[in-house]
Amino acid sequence: MDLVSTRQTDPVHHQRVLAKTRQAVQIASAVKYNKAGEVTKAVLELHKALASNSICRTPAIVNVSKSDLAALYKLHITHTEQPPQFATLLQLQEMMGLSQQEAEEIENAVLRSPAAFSI
Repeated sequence: MDLVSTRQTDPVHHQRVLAKTRQAVQIASAVKYNKAGEVTKAVLELHKALASNSICRTPAIVNVSKSDLAALYKLHITHTEQPPQFATLLQLQEMMGLSQQEAEEIENAVLRSPAAFSI
C-alpha cells in the first residue's frame, strides 16, 4: 500500500486535516470579529483555534496579515484573567508564525499597561 492511499484511509490524518481547516476558519473569524470590535466573539474563536491547533499542530495557514495575527496575540494576553500560561503563549506564537522577539514585544507592551488583566 502506498503512502497516499494510506493517508486517505488513516483516521488520524483525517482528523488533523479537519482540525487544520477548522483552525483556518476560526482564525479568520477571530480576525473579523476583532476588527469589528466584537472582542468576546474574537476571543471565543481564538480559543477554538487553539483547541483545533492542539489536534493538527501546524501553523495557521490563512490569508491574514501578520499585523492581524499580532493583534490576536495581543487580544489573548489582554483578555486573560490571570498571567497567561507560558505553554499557551508558545502555542499561539507557533500557530501564528510569530518570532520570539515579536511575541516578546507584544507581551511587554501589554503587560506594562495598567489594564493588563481583565480581572
